[in-house]
Amino acid sequence: MTRGILGAGRLVGAGPVLVMNVSRHGVALRGLHRGLPGRAVALHWTTGDDHLRLAARIVRSRVAALRGEAGVEYAMGLEFTEPSGRVWELATRNG
Repeated sequence: MTRGILGAGRLVGAGPVLVMNVSRHGVALRGLHRGLPGRAVALHWTTGDDHLRLAARIVRSRVAALRGEAGVEYAMGLEFTEPSGRVWELATRNG
């Protein structure tokens, strides 16, 4: 697993997220939208010339921080529908 902020992405229907940790089977994210466990989502992640769209489902969601007027920040864990070697290559090359 690669750790640290690896870049910015977007969850379809939920808005922008920070990609925190990546493995071949899933990803840890932070964002301002609450993710509901069990919900199917798609992660769009672009770094440099590479663009990935990965089908996944939310397996966990929790409050990560309270940001005053900026609102609540959530941490989410996503499990990919299919393991992705490509996301692992992208994360290790850029992280």
